[in-house]
Amino acid sequence: MKSLKICLGSILLCATISLYGQTPTYYGSGAGTGGFYNSFFGQRAGTATTASYNSAVGAFSLYTNTTGQRNVAMGYSSLRKNTTGSYNIGVGMSSLYNNTIGNYNVAVGYYTLHKNSNGIHNVGIGYYTLYSNTQGIDNVATGSNALFYNTTGNSNVATGSHSLQENTTGSENVATGYRAMFYNTTGYKNTAIGTRALEDNTLGYNNVGVGADALKNNAGGYRNVAIGNTALGYNTTGIGNTAIGYNAGPGSAGSGYFYSSGLGAYAIPTASYQVRVGHTGITSIGGAQNWTNLSDGRFKEDVKENVVGLDFIKALRPVSYYVNNEAINQFLGVELEEAAINNTKQYQTGFIAQEVEATAKELGFEYFGGVDAPKNGNDYYGLRYAEFVVPLVKSVQELSAQNDELKALIQEQQAQIDALLKANAPITLDSKTLPTLSKAKLYQNTPNPFSKETQIKLFVPEEVQQAIIQVCTIDGKQLFLKEVSDRNETLVTIETNNLSAGIYLYTLIVDNEIVTTKKMVVTE
Repeated sequence: MKSLKICLGSILLCATISLYGQTPTYYGSGAGTGGFYNSFFGQRAGTATTASYNSAVGAFSLYTNTTGQRNVAMGYSSLRKNTTGSYNIGVGMSSLYNNTIGNYNVAVGYYTLHKNSNGIHNVGIGYYTLYSNTQGIDNVATGSNALFYNTTGNSNVATGSHSLQENTTGSENVATGYRAMFYNTTGYKNTAIGTRALEDNTLGYNNVGVGADALKNNAGGYRNVAIGNTALGYNTTGIGNTAIGYNAGPGSAGSGYFYSSGLGAYAIPTASYQVRVGHTGITSIGGAQNWTNLSDGRFKEDVKENVVGLDFIKALRPVSYYVNNEAINQFLGVELEEAAINNTKQYQTGFIAQEVEATAKELGFEYFGGVDAPKNGNDYYGLRYAEFVVPLVKSVQELSAQNDELKALIQEQQAQIDALLKANAPITLDSKTLPTLSKAKLYQNTPNPFSKETQIKLFVPEEVQQAIIQVCTIDGKQLFLKEVSDRNETLVTIETNNLSAGIYLYTLIVDNEIVTTKKMVVTE
């Protein structure tokens, strides 16, 4: 064993340098003894150390360390109170100052991880980063004051000056950017990327804010997603909202909306459970296929055929118009950037929502879903034109039924016309038939008019094989037939039964040939 003792000055710096073997190296007064492969530089550095593989540079660094090993302390009082903690790195004045049994921590910067006692696997880089952490584990903080007040929060990542500064017990948060998630205290599982993203969040959880000022004012809202500068910037307590695009999401009036979505720059939902795509200047929204609505009979209940059809469609007023986008933006409180303004007048055809709503109510069509009425004072009317297909189909069905009825009526009337034409057509009789017809007689009924019954006098020759009295309406529609069985002079009684008041025709037909026709009148 060879060694060299060097003294400079009086006793200010004195050291024993080991040239060979496992003797520890000490620089400065009060250095500890014991252990192997230790290096201590500074007054009272590693004073109590009996463990091995430690390095301390600076007065009072690793001052109370006893059995902790493989630690690196650089800076005045860095890892000062460490006793059994191992595998720690403290670089900077008072870094990891209060660490006692915590392991695997890295602190680089003035007062970084200053209060950590038994927290493990933490990384703090920067002035006052993770300053208040005591038992929190698996945290990473990079930037001045990042995670400053964190005490027991775990698995947080803060990158940027003052990011997650106020966090105390919140865990599993990621904040990247100046003042990102600045005021978060107990909120958890949030992701904020961008300057001031989720800055005011305190209790909210499961939020994602990407972009400068994204979800900036969120306090207790949760499960929100904002991608784009100032996206969902006004949200405070809203839940489950999504905004993608610059300044997308509800305006100031929608701070507490639920499950609304704004897709595109300046896409502004105006109520909960609402989706808005694009701003007022957008002229086309589409894709390769038509929109598909859920329409599965397994999930439909209380099905009724109560849709108003033709009456509703006939009452609508189709119009053409120009849309005043500037007025809409003023109503929404949106100031578009010059690049986003579309001054082209949008000429459209359609209906006025208020008129459609009034028509539906007037007809008792309370279930018509084509009108999207305002949900609050900041919302506006809209129409779902696809919903008009249902009453249109009903209208076509009603028109088809009417058409079928008209066809049947036309056919019936044509048959009556054919019968009348046949009745009035010239009759060609052979010599054998003529004597029989000339003998057959039909007289006027009595009484006439009548209300209950009347009698018709007639003469039917003996040689006639069949004689019939036919009763028709005035327009020739047959009502009934009454066979005459007697011959020669006889009487036939006609009762009104279901005959309503009016004029009727009665005809004598012998052996399929018409003799004559007369009128009778039924009164009430």
